[in-house]
Amino acid sequence: MIAWLLALTLLPQPAARISGVVISDDGSRKPVRHALVSLSGPSNSEMITGDDGTFAFPDLVAGHYMVFAGKPGFAHTIYGTRPGRDIGTPIAVAAGQQITTLQLKLARGAVITGTLAGPSGEPVPNVTVSAWQFESGETRRRPLLAEAGSAMSDEEGVFRIFGLAEGEFVIQAQPSSTTTDVSPYAPTYYPSTARISESPRISVHAGEERSGADIVLRTSQRANVSGVVVDADGRPASGLEVTLRPTGIGMDGLAQEDDALGARTVGDGGFTFTGVLSGTYTLLATEQISAMTATSSATPRHWASMDLSVDARDVAGISLTLRPATPVSGRVVFDGTASIGATSLAFIPAAGPGGRAQPTEDGMWSTAGLIPGQYSLIATSGRPWLTVSAMLGGRDVLGTGLTVTSEPITGLTVTFSDQSGGAQGRITDAAGAPAPDYIVVVFSADRAKWQAAQTLTPVVAPDTNGDWAVSGLPPGDYRVAAITEWQRNRSVTTELLEQLMAASAPITITAGASTTINLRVGG
Repeated sequence: MIAWLLALTLLPQPAARISGVVISDDGSRKPVRHALVSLSGPSNSEMITGDDGTFAFPDLVAGHYMVFAGKPGFAHTIYGTRPGRDIGTPIAVAAGQQITTLQLKLARGAVITGTLAGPSGEPVPNVTVSAWQFESGETRRRPLLAEAGSAMSDEEGVFRIFGLAEGEFVIQAQPSSTTTDVSPYAPTYYPSTARISESPRISVHAGEERSGADIVLRTSQRANVSGVVVDADGRPASGLEVTLRPTGIGMDGLAQEDDALGARTVGDGGFTFTGVLSGTYTLLATEQISAMTATSSATPRHWASMDLSVDARDVAGISLTLRPATPVSGRVVFDGTASIGATSLAFIPAAGPGGRAQPTEDGMWSTAGLIPGQYSLIATSGRPWLTVSAMLGGRDVLGTGLTVTSEPITGLTVTFSDQSGGAQGRITDAAGAPAPDYIVVVFSADRAKWQAAQTLTPVVAPDTNGDWAVSGLPPGDYRVAAITEWQRNRSVTTELLEQLMAASAPITITAGASTTINLRVGG
């Protein structure tokens, strides 16, 4: 009997299967043939749908899977997404389970079309026009742009960018130049500006064709920019990095580093930029700090900056005088007993050079100086340590960011903890059935901690069984809420958490445990 039971336990687990159909999300529900369907999970695979729109992934092990579908002319989709929610639903697969009725809906992609013309109205062919869409992620402090589609203008200057998902886009024409063939036109955002911040966003819905995105290209007026960098005593400063960054490129904190030009000062402190497009710029010179000295205040970084305007004429005779960067210092505190690994602090600016620091054995740290501006702080110390707070003058700058002026900053205390816990549960509707169409948000019950919500508030999609789980949270009192809509580029704000507070459930997370709380919605 024992041998028989042992043999049963050693039998291979039956293979699971996910199959279904891709249909058009236009009301007709017609099968979409020749769509690419991808599977991601314990095993990865992809296949092309047949003439009937069907697909199948056999021989799967138990686990959670994501299913994606796409086809030229259609917007890419993930199983579980819908208007107002672009986060997919994990498919929970048990050993031997046969899922045969999965449906993925492909919406016709939106189209943005327009014409390119020169300053005199002449059509401009053979220019790439791109649609850029805003996106963000868990660790991003600002939205970024991702290219969602592009097209080449034809002989009449007409471009047509298709297959776009629903959303907001910025349109840019990008004339290309080579060393032997210089375009007379400069990169231009719709309708006719060099600055992305001045370019209106174009909003489209699934299947919509939006015309009228006409762009009048700016002429490519180029000039040389040159000058010198000297120290406080008027001596030439050689070997410094000098950057020329267009101003006004920020939209909602957006930064595009590809638009910045770089040079290095020579022995007499001189620098030169050639072929600079017309526009307004910020010129920044910074002292190079090696990795060995970047974590010490013994060799403070120096910098100099100025704003300038460039047109078709050369700009010469610029003089930049270096000044010390702002010293920033503090200490780290470890709340726990686990062994402490390599600890580092990184100060990330919206644009330009940042800074790093490594604490000494007594927990004290200092930077080589930061250039005045706004910074995000990323503190790491390896598992199992969590960054709990970064307190300065009674305010937690971990989520809000650190504002650096010319005044020295001291006493910035970064606290780590090796104590973490989690939460889990199942979300069901009024009839007790799984409700995977919702999104679960877990946030601190302490409003004083909401300023760090962007980095400390998990937003999770339940699986097809309605099960959800989060981990790696500091112990404390939290609230759990369910929402119906969420976009990946949406920020967790104090205003949002205030709205969720009244409809949320309390939960206490303890160290080393995962607290269970089940949610009932729709009742």
